[in-house]
Amino acid sequence: MTGLYRPVRTDDSYWLLDDLRGRGINKLDFTTYGPLLADPAVLTDGTVSVGTSGWVVSADFATVTTARSDALRKSAVAGNAALRKEPSLDGATTASTSLPEVLDRTDRSLLVSRSTLLIVALQLMLLAGCALLLVAGLLSSERTGESRLLLARGSSRAWIAGLAAL
Repeated sequence: MTGLYRPVRTDDSYWLLDDLRGRGINKLDFTTYGPLLADPAVLTDGTVSVGTSGWVVSADFATVTTARSDALRKSAVAGNAALRKEPSLDGATTASTSLPEVLDRTDRSLLVSRSTLLIVALQLMLLAGCALLLVAGLLSSERTGESRLLLARGSSRAWIAGLAAL
């Protein structure tokens, strides 16, 4: 079976398997486009020579949280090493992943974002504290005359402090 195709997105992960990225190769009057797909039974019956094969695996990271990024990094490295040593793959397997580097960059970005947020929150708290002290000073200076008048009339300091707190 043959057919013509045009890749919709040449940057799709499917084309990572194709060295030509869907552009094809010209040999005399014949152009081959890859990657070529075939039923595994066709390749094992001996009528067709077997070339290289590859897999592109993509994972669903919808449930990954920042608390699990270290475990994910370790399992990606361990899984990559286990694939290279898998005896059923004849030792000719090349496995690669960039997930640990992506997780490192993500962790650094997250740390910078959290630090920036913490700095802004601390600045806001400091500003609120200064504003509170200024308002308390203004109220204290405003009530100084009233407090002296109440003391002159026989009020206790506890009573005046209770009124100020109220």
